[in-house]
Amino acid sequence: PVRIVATNQCFNLNAQKLEALVHGFLAPRRLNVTLRSQGGQVYTPREWFNVPLATALAVSIIIL
Repeated sequence: PVRIVATNQCFNLNAQKLEALVHGFLAPRRLNVTLRSQGGQVYTPREWFNVPLATALAVSIIIL
């Protein structure tokens, strides 16, 4: 299960560029996991990182 523990509001910026920056900072901590959907499709999520919440929040503050 996934639980949302924090959200940030961003205004007047390019969301795709922001996401690319966040992914760049956190890339070394990306989870290397392969999952199988209920329908049997295999996929590798690129959106999950293993970092403490404080690190994730600090990255978002540094970038913004």
